[in-house]
Amino acid sequence: MGVTFSELSGLERKMHCHHRTAHQKAMGRLGLRYGQPLMLMIIYDHQPLYQKDLAAHMNVTPASVTVSIKRMEKSGWISKVSDSDDLRCTAIRLTERGEALARRCKEEMERIDREKFVGFTKEEMAQLADFYRRMNGNLQELEQKGE
Repeated sequence: MGVTFSELSGLERKMHCHHRTAHQKAMGRLGLRYGQPLMLMIIYDHQPLYQKDLAAHMNVTPASVTVSIKRMEKSGWISKVSDSDDLRCTAIRLTERGEALARRCKEEMERIDREKFVGFTKEEMAQLADFYRRMNGNLQELEQKGE
């Protein structure tokens, strides 16, 4: 008896749930709220960054990152820097504290990913990567068809 699409989808959802829970616990220990780790790492990789560009990287509206930016600034993780060409615009940069926190986030996420693949051979990981590429390609085709 073969595996059904429903069973595979259920296993995938369950794995994503466990993965998200592990990330939330690890990030919570660092004092971060949902969404902040991703913001920190995007800013780390692209600073200085305007709020609208941060929102675009996260695929959300600029208004939806406003509260997190204010919290992160209050916590001393980011600072806003005026654009010398347009004083109405402010760019976001990480402070030293923010950069250290972004590095810790990345380390924790990498640790979780290593743990997730314990017991997998290199061949199994290569095969899994191929499966993910194929599924992503299938889903991209659906998007292009407008479905």
